[in-house]
Amino acid sequence: MVEEIKKETKQEAPKQGTVVSNNDSKIKAAVACIPIVGLILYFIEKDDQRVRFYAAQGILVGILGIVLGVIPFVNFIAWLAELVLIIVTALKAYQTDENYKLPILGDWAEKWAAKKM
Repeated sequence: MVEEIKKETKQEAPKQGTVVSNNDSKIKAAVACIPIVGLILYFIEKDDQRVRFYAAQGILVGILGIVLGVIPFVNFIAWLAELVLIIVTALKAYQTDENYKLPILGDWAEKWAAKKM
């Protein structure tokens, strides 16, 4: 009977490169993709690297949206692209245990999130 309990509680190790997170961390990471909320969570969550990564990525998406929003003809398209990026990254943050990196901004966010405050 003891062996059966040990077999049931034995868990497989996560794949290399994955981030093990609980549901609370997933929700925080998904919400951190919103630029303003990400700015707040970046400074509050000092220990959770997953939340810090998505917060940094969300901040960078917000900055990119502001920069592109200044250009008159690109304003509406930039707003739509920013909204789509926020929704996609938030869904990926909640659904997967791996960090979903946007092509250029993801590398910057990873470096930025790794810095200790």
